[in-house]
Amino acid sequence: MVGRAEAGDLNLTDPMTHALNTDKGHVIGAMYNHALRVCRVADQSNQPREAAWKTLKDAFDAEIGKCRNGNFEFSTLSASYIANLDYLSRSWLTENVGRLFPARDYPNNFKVAIGGLAYAGVSRSIYQLLASHNVFAEALAANLEDKNGRERVIKWVGLAYLWNDEQLDSAIVQAIFAGGIDDVEKLAELFWEVRRDELTDEQVEKVLAFWERCLSWNKGSGEASDQFMARLSHLSPYIKELNERTRSLLMAVMPYVHTDYGTDHMVEELIRFVDTDPPGVAALLERMLDSSAPNFDLDDKLKKLIEKLANLGLRAEAIRCAEKIRRTLPGMLDLYKKLVASG
Repeated sequence: MVGRAEAGDLNLTDPMTHALNTDKGHVIGAMYNHALRVCRVADQSNQPREAAWKTLKDAFDAEIGKCRNGNFEFSTLSASYIANLDYLSRSWLTENVGRLFPARDYPNNFKVAIGGLAYAGVSRSIYQLLASHNVFAEALAANLEDKNGRERVIKWVGLAYLWNDEQLDSAIVQAIFAGGIDDVEKLAELFWEVRRDELTDEQVEKVLAFWERCLSWNKGSGEASDQFMARLSHLSPYIKELNERTRSLLMAVMPYVHTDYGTDHMVEELIRFVDTDPPGVAALLERMLDSSAPNFDLDDKLKKLIEKLANLGLRAEAIRCAEKIRRTLPGMLDLYKKLVASG
């Protein structure tokens, strides 16, 4: 079937969807399913997986040999199945990384392979293998029409940064910053996505260091973006306590919180800190409200926060906060009058 199936045309804008819907792509998918079954049966029978792989290897050798400005389905789907290839034969995968991702010799095969990699399972060992062959660096340097592929490459690098395989000063991370604000924003999105994972203190520190780097980079890059600063504000769950450093991080993004509909979330974050640092919370809240007066207050969280600031002895600050929003929030005028009258 592999020999008889007709290959589809090159599609650089969405190579994965294209590969999944051609005759050749269907057969390649079946080829992988069959190979996985053969090796799993060998494992279950306590037979050497290497022996099972030998019965399959020639077919895989033949297909990857055709990935020379052609056989694009195999390039795409093999990259998407890279974790499965690692299981089938780590040695074969290691020997053929250059043929699976031929950035210099066959750039179209490389580009569709990056499109397939966007759908692959992520693992540290796979990252290390591909990074050692400059796959991610080449992908960032390539003009990829498949934007999903570039986004996923950036997120692979972001995970490697958390794994401590990359640092802020690593060439690949610097390439992301050099790529512009959209690329850096993808890293911020990744760190927001994994915020509830079981991260170590070291990994939390790495996210805060990234936040700091973003602020200094944004200031000097000339690419100021309210949206970007709002995305950085989403990293606030990584802050465990308010101190000089973390207050500075929050203060920088407070004026932009509303840009990404993050006001309610930020109020919840400030509530976490109000008992341990009431003055710090009051200053942050005033800065946020100076930028935008919200017209909603879910479950009266903002109202209760202002009342608590007053109860903690910051009546003047509470009055200023209430005054900023008394015209936009129902019920806030009454609180404002109550606070003023209590003085």
